[in-house]
Amino acid sequence: MRRSLTKEMIAANFKQLALKKPLYKINVRDIIDVCDINKNTFYYHFVDRDDLVIWVFRNELANLLRGSRFAELISDTALKNDRYRDLPFYVNMRNPEDDLNLASFWTLFGNYLYDNEAYYFNILRARGNSNLPKYIFSIYTWQFELDIRYLLGARRMAEQDVKFLAGYFCHGCLGWTLSGIRRHSPQVVWPDGGYKNITHDIMRLIVSNAP
Repeated sequence: MRRSLTKEMIAANFKQLALKKPLYKINVRDIIDVCDINKNTFYYHFVDRDDLVIWVFRNELANLLRGSRFAELISDTALKNDRYRDLPFYVNMRNPEDDLNLASFWTLFGNYLYDNEAYYFNILRARGNSNLPKYIFSIYTWQFELDIRYLLGARRMAEQDVKFLAGYFCHGCLGWTLSGIRRHSPQVVWPDGGYKNITHDIMRLIVSNAP
């Protein structure tokens, strides 16, 4: 079996397992057994169970982006030490027409999570929680820093302020989304079925006052 197919097979079997019981009740041995592979095969592809959880998120979101209208807008930036830097997770809307109006991207992002709500509910349950929320906050906080710097243009803002704003907005935007999954409540979606561009509109308002 080709390596890529093996990785996809492990992920697919793991997702089915995670639909049946919460993450804290699943260990690597359980994954190995349900996939009918040996531990060397598992550890060839993944560092541990949490690494598999992160790969599922990144791989599925990447495939969704590549097959969407955002395919030509995929951002190729990635954190230096990102293990999965080849899997896109954001889009580049930095042009005069869109100017960081990311409402449609966050709609796609939110719909992906809610289309997989049962799986992510078990992944995000409080007891024995995975590293996924921390990981998501890390990659998107970094991306929000880049967005803030883009919006600043020639203006200046202290580095600590840029980092604070990026973290603040990231935890507000994505924390709201993830909390909806934990409570089985798709509260982040507005009544018209989409997201608004509140986060980046407020970013723009704040940085417009920078010297």
